[in-house]
Formats: sequence, structure tokens, C-alpha cells
Amino acid sequence: MQLLDQIVAWLVPAMCGGAVTLAAVAWRYGRAVIHGLRVLLRAEIIRIHREYVQSGRPIPVEVMDEADDAYDAYSALGGNGTGTKMHDEIMAAHNGPTRKEHS
Repeated sequence: MQLLDQIVAWLVPAMCGGAVTLAAVAWRYGRAVIHGLRVLLRAEIIRIHREYVQSGRPIPVEVMDEADDAYDAYSALGGNGTGTKMHDEIMAAHNGPTRKEHS
């Protein structure tokens, strides 16, 4: 019984320490992934804004839907007001023909 007590006294703290370390690594990794996704989504919103709103070109409906989807995900991941401003300008821009009609 004494041997079992010594094993438990050694094993429990080691397992708890490992679990805490694993949780910390997972937390940092998850934050990095979320940040990376937010950066990519913001870049897509900026690209659409530059390509259509700033240039004055009409936006195909499909592109507007893509911008809306990108913004929804960006906002859910904690995106800031800059993305919101660009999204609002994209949504207010002139709709053009669909991609199929344009080709």
C-alpha cells in the first residue's frame, strides 16, 4: 500500500502539470489560428473593396455575397471597425451583372 501511495503522490502532480502545459499550448495555438484567419479575411475584404469600390467598378452579386460571408466570419472572430466600414461601403456600392452575365 505504501508503494501505491508513493506512485500516486508522484503521478498525480506530474499528470496535472502536463495537462496545464498542454492546455497553455492549445490556447496559444488557437489564438494564433484565430488571428491568422482574421488577417486573411480582412485581406479579402480589403481586396474586394479596392477592386470594386475604390475603382468605381460595379460589383457582381456573387462578389458581394463573398464579401458579406467574409465579413460575417471576420466579425465573429473579433474583427474591428475598419472591416465594418469597408463592408458597409461594399454593400452600398452599385451592383453589376453576375459573373456569368459579364463573361
